[in-house]
Amino acid sequence: FPSHDTATLTVNVVSANVTSSAVSSTICINNSTTLNASSLLTLNGPTGLVAVSCTADNSGGGGSSPISSVVFGSINHTPTVASPYYNLNAPVAGKTTTILRGQSYPLTVSSGAASIASVWIDFDRNGVFDASEFTQLWTSASTGTVTITVPANATLGDVAMRIRTRGTGSSNGSADACTQFFSGTTEDYTITIVDQSDAPIS
Repeated sequence: FPSHDTATLTVNVVSANVTSSAVSSTICINNSTTLNASSLLTLNGPTGLVAVSCTADNSGGGGSSPISSVVFGSINHTPTVASPYYNLNAPVAGKTTTILRGQSYPLTVSSGAASIASVWIDFDRNGVFDASEFTQLWTSASTGTVTITVPANATLGDVAMRIRTRGTGSSNGSADACTQFFSGTTEDYTITIVDQSDAPIS
């Protein structure tokens, strides 16, 4: 009978997010086997926001029921409340985040007093906060957490997220992304939607 030797080989991977698979087998001298590997690639879309259809208006006295905290992915922001009670936040650390298609994320918002609160995310990146992109945070509270699920067909790239509060008992529904409010505040953020796919490594 021929003798058998065992050898252990180390494979060094120089890029992140690589998965590999190998089936244990016997290899004869001067023969070969195949090691399969794939890399998880991030698919990105356009950078920068498309022009949104409206600027929120809380100018009637937004200092009541203001948004006091927003936590979503890597967003962890304590807004400053001042007239006209609307902030378009620059996409800097603590005020922007990257989310994946098809995944779910908790969004936690607080307000300085009891309010009604809502969020819209422009998942189709058309510059309009559609009713289908609306989530009610709460109707009479000062803090709450909802789960935001990114549609599997969401458009890749930078999109707008709008959060609005208003005094309890007022309307703040799916059609109110652009309505003039006489209480509460509005915060707009840039979030980035990406996708991932396996690509073979040759």
